[in-house]
Formats: sequence, structure tokens, C-alpha cells
Amino acid sequence: LRRRALLRPRGAAGRSLGKPAKTIPKAKAVASAQQQETAPEPEAVPGERQAAVGARHAAPYQHPTSGAAAEVVRALERSREATQRDKRGPTDPCGRCAAVILGGGVANPTTYPLSKFRAKPAVPLGANYRLIDVPISNCINSGLNNIYVLTQFNSMSLNRHIAQAYPIREQSKLRVDVLAAMQTPGHMGWTTGSADAVRQHLRELTSDALPHAQAEEFLVLAGEHLYRMDYGELLERHHASGADITISAVPVAENNPALLGIDGAGLGLLRLDGEGRVLSFVEKPSQAQIEELKGACEVTAGHAMHSPNPDKPLIANMGIYVFSRRALESLLEGRDIEGRRDSLWETSMMDFGRDVLPHAVKEGYKVYASVFNGYWRDVSTMRAFLETNLELARNPAPFSLHDRDAPMYTVSRNLPPTKLVGDCTLDQVLVGEGCFLTDSRITNSVLGSGSIIRKGCQITDTYMMGADPAEFAEVDFAGGGGSRSGVPGLAPLEDRSPIKPTQWELDNRAIGQTSVARDCSTPVGIGENSVVRKAIIDRNAHIGANVRLTNDAGVTEGMREADGLVISSGIITVLKNAVIPDGTHV
Repeated sequence: LRRRALLRPRGAAGRSLGKPAKTIPKAKAVASAQQQETAPEPEAVPGERQAAVGARHAAPYQHPTSGAAAEVVRALERSREATQRDKRGPTDPCGRCAAVILGGGVANPTTYPLSKFRAKPAVPLGANYRLIDVPISNCINSGLNNIYVLTQFNSMSLNRHIAQAYPIREQSKLRVDVLAAMQTPGHMGWTTGSADAVRQHLRELTSDALPHAQAEEFLVLAGEHLYRMDYGELLERHHASGADITISAVPVAENNPALLGIDGAGLGLLRLDGEGRVLSFVEKPSQAQIEELKGACEVTAGHAMHSPNPDKPLIANMGIYVFSRRALESLLEGRDIEGRRDSLWETSMMDFGRDVLPHAVKEGYKVYASVFNGYWRDVSTMRAFLETNLELARNPAPFSLHDRDAPMYTVSRNLPPTKLVGDCTLDQVLVGEGCFLTDSRITNSVLGSGSIIRKGCQITDTYMMGADPAEFAEVDFAGGGGSRSGVPGLAPLEDRSPIKPTQWELDNRAIGQTSVARDCSTPVGIGENSVVRKAIIDRNAHIGANVRLTNDAGVTEGMREADGLVISSGIITVLKNAVIPDGTHV
């Protein structure tokens, strides 16, 4: 092959194509090929070197809908354009920073039942993704190589997703490591807050054995928000201000649901001076504190990139923090700004927003805010989660999943294309891979990978998360379901066979971890002539024929786990693996 590569191609009859090829002895041809393979690459200028690094980042983690070599070329071009645009060169601040993503430490009632069997960052998002993909993709697109995800509660699904979507590869400098909660001689319990989680892993994060041993800053991120941000710009502002801590903040209106604590949410508010320095920090403020802080922020455009907005007069904490290494170690180890140790520190400073940041402001640390004016949504409640996903299906959408300059990365599932059969009407619908839709009307909804909707269904304002490949394989797609029904996977009732539970389900049912049995004849997906409105359907749900999930009675809260569903904030949520029998009306 090496020799043939050095010779000119020849025609079928043995004639040379073009000029006659020069005969090269076999030994000399092999030596020439080896010399070309081992020849050192020319030294690249800083911008080209960074572009090459960006291409290596993009190649192993391509967008799930692509995989061709052309995508690598486009990634190289995007990286080169980004390098020319921001001109960071070899002094890229991301190279001196390690990202720490909080993967969920305790059960969260505001997202129940979605967080019943998984950590909140592992909850599906936008048909193809999971919430954890948002901060990891932002890190990759920013050129931030060292990423650590701290996990504790219901972490199996999250750990598996990270391992499959972001495997460690020798040819890439990118590393996404999971730091699971663990017992140590100095700490025998679970972590009880965001700051406590980072504190328990501080030794690993600052260990000389890890590749980011020379990290000068730590970027602490939450795993429950949807936004697109260049963390390099945030780090540059952190350096320019000489801050110990920089908080990424966002302007919000005084009637923001999360600010008012609706559905159990809560945002922290900041009071800033003219240079963007934080004067006070209030976590989950009262109405009186909101009125006091309204209009009190006079931020200069030079530092915080924000001018006062009458419609959004308040500055809220986004849960994104940049800590200098010295400040992080001092605050988490219980030392004041002068280095004195507080023996009671570890029992009182558990959460960044509630404890650490207000204390840092009070003690005189240089805490600055960098105000972000892009799209940002906190999806920490069921209402916010559904509304945010439905926004992605609108046209135009406030947040684009089709941005090729800053794509979202996730697992490549290798599923077949989505198929529509019969008279299907879709209006503002986001559809994942491997779906099968038959003679149905779907409006303003999101359909996750492997979703199956049978004939005569009406789906409105709903997020259907789809089915896993194991469940997906149960459906008979051959011939559209065969002569039995003409609908995929749905045979006449008398011909249906029970779906046997797995051993995992039997074991967990014995200890009360699963509330829904799967010994039924209802196939995965939504059955014929069903109506679903304003609902969230978790993965692998089995919904029968002629089912109506519309909450016509206007119930606000209702725990009906034995029936396979929960009503929260007026939203019907069908549990994962749940079975809704034929003819059910809710």
C-alpha cells in the first residue's frame, strides 16, 4: 500500500494515466514512505496550535447526528475562526482552570418524580440530550480540558451516561472524570451541600497526581441549567478584576417565578457597586428584601457588560462561580482572609449560595459579578422543566440546539431514523431519533428517542422522553405491525403476551424501590386514540389505548404512584416504566 501510494495510478489496460510514472525500487519506496511518516510536523503558530487542539476535542465527541470526516474538518474551521475571533493564543485562561460540576447530592422534591430513579443532571432534555450535557458541552466548546463531575444521589444513570458520551481517549487532552461520594477516615458521612461536596474532594482536585496540578482557578458549575456560555470570557473578566471569586449573574424581573419561590424554587440576589463588586448576597430573599434590592444595582458596562434594564432590575446568581485556588482552599478549609482556622467551620459552611459566598463578602474577599445577558433557564422545578423543553420546539426557539459553532454533545445511540406513517400532523415538534408515529396529531411537544405513538392520538404541550433500546426492541416494525393490527407493536388484546419484569425490577420491587409492575400486555409507547395534554411521560412508559391524560379536573398536586403517575403544579407526570391501562382517564 505504501508503494502504491507513491506511484501514479494506472489504467485498467496497464497504461499510465497522464505522464509515465517513474520506476522506484521497492526498498527505496518503503524507506521514503517511512521517512514521510516519521517526519516531524512543522511548528504551528499559537492560533493554529489552538485550532488543532480544538479539532482534537471535537473529533471524539461529535454531534450525534454526524460522524463523517467532514465534521472533523468543520470542527477545525470553527476552532480556527474562534481562535481568530477571541485571539487568546497560548495565554488561554481555560488552560489554567479546572471545572467542577455538581452532579446532585440529595433527593430534590421540586423535580420529583423525574429524580426518583436518577440524579437531576441525568434527566433527559430536548429529545436527545441530558441536563449534564449542557455544562460539559460549554466546557468543551470553551477549550476547558479538565472536567470533574461530583456525584452522590442516584448516580448510576449519570455515571453511565458520562462514561458512554465522554470516554477518556489518549489522543485527546480532554478528561471528564467522575468523583463519587466516598467515606474517608476524616469523613464517614454523606455530603450535605454544594460546598461540602467540593470540600470532601478537595484533596483529589488539588492533587499533584492529576493533570491539572497547576490549576490556578476552579470553575464550579451546576448541572440543572440550560444556557450557552464561553467560560473563557468569564475567566478573562475574573483575571481583569483581580477577584478572588467571580459570580456569573443574570438580570431577572421581580415577578420571576424562581425568584418568588414558586414550586419550591429560589434564586439568590446580588447588590453590586459601580465596578461590579458584590456588596451583599441574599439567598432566596423575602419580598421585603426584593423591594430593597430592586434598582440598587448600578453596574458599569466596562466590567459587568450590563446596563440597568427597567424590565429586569434585579441581578440574580446563576450558580456559576470562579474561585482562585487560594480562596477556595481557605474558604473550604475554614480559614479567614488572614489564614486563621475556625474549628466549627465544616459544620456551618455547607452550601456555596447560602453559606460560603455571603461569608466571603462579609470577610472582605474580592467577590465580583460578571453579568450574563444571554439565554439562561433554571429547570429545577417541574413547571420550569416542561416550559423550557417546549420552548425548544418553537420556531424561532429562544435557545438553538442547531448552533454548529457551539454544538451540544451527547451519546451517539445509533438508532434508525424517525418514521411517520399515514396522516401525521406535527406543528412545532422536536423529534429525536428512532421514533415511530402513526396517524396522529402532535402540537408543541418534544418526542425523545424511541418514542412510539399509535393511530389516532392527540398530543399537545407534552414532553415524551421515549424508550431505551431494550424496550425499543419489543416493538414489531416489520410491515407496520403485520396483518394483526396495522399498528407497530400493537396486537389484538387476545393475542398480547405479558411483558415479564426484569430481575432488577423484581429485586427493587421487593425493597419498595419500584411502585409499578410490568406484568401486563400493554406495549411501550402510547396506544391508539389516546389524548395527552400538558404532561411529562418518562422513559419506557406503557400507555394503553383510549387513555385520556388531560387533568380536566384541574388538580394541582396529586400523588398516584400506585397508578403510575404524579400530578405536580398541575402537570401530569407518568413514571418511568409505568403501565397505564387501556381506557384510563385522569
